[in-house]
Order: sequence, then C-alpha cells, then structure tokens
Amino acid sequence: DFSDLTIADLAKECGIKTWWISTHHKDGLISSSVPQAMSRCDVVQFLEDDFPRSSMPHDQLILPYLSNALQDPAPKKLIMVHLMGSHLPYRFRCSISLCRHR
Repeated sequence: DFSDLTIADLAKECGIKTWWISTHHKDGLISSSVPQAMSRCDVVQFLEDDFPRSSMPHDQLILPYLSNALQDPAPKKLIMVHLMGSHLPYRFRCSISLCRHR
C-alpha cells in the first residue's frame, strides 16, 4: 500500500538524502498535512530554532541552511524549502536592503 508514502519516503527509497528547511513556525504546521512529509526527511530545520525571537524570519535567512545542504557530501539530494509564500505580503518577508517593495 503506497497511500501513506510521502515524497521524502520515495526519495529515500531511491538513495536520496532529504532535507526540510522552513521559515514557518512549527506549531502552525501541526494541523496541516505538512508534518507527515517533513518528519520523514533525514534533516529537518526550522529557522525559529536559531531565530526564536523573530516572529517572521526574512526569507534570505534560509540561504545558509540551503548552502549547508548543498555542501553536504551526499551524492543525491532532495532539498525542500518551505517559505511563508503567499501567507503574507512579500514586503514583510524580505529585509529593507533587498526588497524594493517597501
């Protein structure tokens, strides 16, 4: 039965190392379908773990996490980046120096 498999499960079955990197808050994901997919990844990282006082971490703060994943020696990788996306206007998701929309 394949009904409960996630993309992370399928990737891992093919020998692909999986990452979940998110700017979302963990507690906001409990009531969605996301926990099943992310919990099956080899590496799960939330920016709030490193920036707990930031209620809305800017999207560019995810770049070092992405860089670390890309530098990992695993030959095959699936890196899932979970941004706030359209939940908020983008001008609230980027720093003043990078965002022309402010």
